[in-house]
Amino acid sequence: MSIDKIRGAILGAVIGDALGVPFEFLRRDSFSKNEIKQMKGWGTHNQPPGTWSDDSSMSLILIDIIITGYTPKKLMDSFIKWKNSGLWTPHGELFDIGISTQNALNRYESYVISPTDVGGDDVCNNGNGALMRIYPIAFWLLKSSFEKRLNIVREISSLTHRHIRSIIASMFYIEYLILLLNGKDKFTAFYEVKKIVAPLIPTEEIQVFKNIFNENFIFYPRDQINSGGYVIDTLEAFFWIFLNYGNYQDAVIESVLLGDDTDTTATVVGCAAGIYYGVKSIPHEWIEKIVKLNEIEELSKKFAIFLNEN
Repeated sequence: MSIDKIRGAILGAVIGDALGVPFEFLRRDSFSKNEIKQMKGWGTHNQPPGTWSDDSSMSLILIDIIITGYTPKKLMDSFIKWKNSGLWTPHGELFDIGISTQNALNRYESYVISPTDVGGDDVCNNGNGALMRIYPIAFWLLKSSFEKRLNIVREISSLTHRHIRSIIASMFYIEYLILLLNGKDKFTAFYEVKKIVAPLIPTEEIQVFKNIFNENFIFYPRDQINSGGYVIDTLEAFFWIFLNYGNYQDAVIESVLLGDDTDTTATVVGCAAGIYYGVKSIPHEWIEKIVKLNEIEELSKKFAIFLNEN
């Protein structure tokens, strides 16, 4: 596995996250492109420039657990350390956590229960908290069977989000990243991933994913693309942005400009753009501003070694 692809994914995701953090929950187009380009700090969460959020914390924890030997319990225990003790946070303490994620972690701490049984399985528990952290699986299980990837995605998603909608959304993202890693162009990959994932969608969920299967989806007007914390909003915004913008910088800036859940939209777009366009496509001045850059780079190297030895 190329270290460039791994660094592209990790730095691409973390930088997208950090670009979006100051603008989270703000209305679409209520801020300018120039503000985003500057890697602005403070804003919504009052954090310094280069600060990333729960999206990156949970992804980096997942990478660390994959390297050291994944089990659902080990991953969940690390998520608890993140929540309570600031594990893999930019400044040593938690400042952002989704409601469904927090509820699942609280249930895990309060009851003797399997970690894969604590995630919410109601239709209301379909925030993007699993999708936002899931990308390391694409690297880890790149050469594994589709069935194994589905089982692991289901398992890791279910730690916080057990509803089938969240699991399918995560599979869409993982299988799409795998197609990119295998050299497919982004449009061909979009066509193919729909054929791959379609058989997983229960009849009652088909309508939920209808926009992605619409042959004119890529041509939807911008005001038809939602960017809230709902997992389908994030998945649709990801595909629409990634397919419509032709370089890393434009893709992540446009992700943030959509407003609302800016950090997560820019995280999932930034990861794919970092893979597709490479680390060299990411502005160096953005990379330099990332908090704990050395630690992130070191984890990327360890992940590359692990993947190439296993």
